[in-house]
Amino acid sequence: MSDLQVRGYTITSTIAYLQDKLPAAEMQSLLENLSPQTKGVLQDIKPIGWYPVATIAELNWTIVSSLGKNDEARSRDALINCGRYMAREATNTFLKLLMRMLTPGIFAKKLPDFWSRDCTGGRLSAEVSDLKIACRIFETPGFDHVGAVAAGWVGFALEAMGKSIRTTTVTDWSLEKPNVDGAGFQFVWSA
Repeated sequence: MSDLQVRGYTITSTIAYLQDKLPAAEMQSLLENLSPQTKGVLQDIKPIGWYPVATIAELNWTIVSSLGKNDEARSRDALINCGRYMAREATNTFLKLLMRMLTPGIFAKKLPDFWSRDCTGGRLSAEVSDLKIACRIFETPGFDHVGAVAAGWVGFALEAMGKSIRTTTVTDWSLEKPNVDGAGFQFVWSA
């Protein structure tokens, strides 16, 4: 079991994403079949509270099975879309305006701080070149599918900066190995 914890808003955003994508009956069944630990967290969750990473990992696996149908490409896309949804929920009007003024270079320098704001451990590194950003995530035991979800979050932010993303690549991630140390993602955008 991991000591890693995440902010409550990441969990509530993941639940909201699932509710947005699934029929009500399927969502109800999904909620009923969650582990007792996750059900307990969901009963009294606070957006800025800290919660075990096992909670969001279980929800990420739920995305894989319900939206991804256990297909690797579909699951990757569903997890990325969850990260985009999460970022949209996390950014208020002021932050959206600020994002338009950021450059990818400044954003990349701030990404480790954003990570630390939402996670009690692990680390995220980011490198930017002319039209590309590459990120890696380390030391996140138990945080299954974090690379794909984080890719969606960063992709949303880049688009909020006005970048037109050409390609999104998630590296060192698979359904068989959902949390490889150093897993990451890369975006290439148009000039």
